[in-house]
Amino acid sequence: QETKNSLHRAKVRMLQRLRVLSGAGITASKDLAALKKDSTSATTALPTKRTLGEHIRQQQLKEEEQLESLGLIDLADRQWLRTTTEDMGRFVAYWDSCLDDRDMLQILKNAKEAYVNELEKLFKNQHSRCEHMAESLMESRFPISIGQIHRLGFDFAGKPAAAQEAVHARIVNLPTTSSQGNELKALGLFVAGAKRVQQLCERMKLQTLAQITEETIDKSREICTPPSQTNF
Repeated sequence: QETKNSLHRAKVRMLQRLRVLSGAGITASKDLAALKKDSTSATTALPTKRTLGEHIRQQQLKEEEQLESLGLIDLADRQWLRTTTEDMGRFVAYWDSCLDDRDMLQILKNAKEAYVNELEKLFKNQHSRCEHMAESLMESRFPISIGQIHRLGFDFAGKPAAAQEAVHARIVNLPTTSSQGNELKALGLFVAGAKRVQQLCERMKLQTLAQITEETIDKSREICTPPSQTNF
């Protein structure tokens, strides 16, 4: 019973320390979960703030090395990456997916307001400048993502005038969509994988699944224009 009480008190102290670290901005869930797990072991000494901080720093150094190996040499790029979410890849004034049946003319008609709304999240009380920046964004031949706008705000935080001067060079007409050639290459890779799945299904006598896979491959060829460009 005494051992159980000691472990319980240790766990409580550990949770208190985790809350302190979280309040200080250390919120890496994987790191905290691993440390929490270690602290519940009867044979593991309770980590101190210093031990926990060192563990977090080591994990951050590993992450920095991994990002650099992927080509993110610029520190600003790595810092920006840590602030991004999945929503950053969504285009502001464009179809959300291939299933989006909204009229593009209507989307473009509302584009300026959508751009202003995103810009005002970053540049408070700067409505006039945000409108001017939105007008510049309207000139782009390519769709603009939420991430592009937020990166502008990240790089020019508290500098709306500088952001307004830089917006055209930084964002307008920057290619953000794939070329038809690249899309056909990607489709070819997917089709090759699907054919392999179909063959495995046939060998395993999974006829229904094999048929569905074959029909899917046929449909993928139909979306190519012109169809003669497909060689798979």
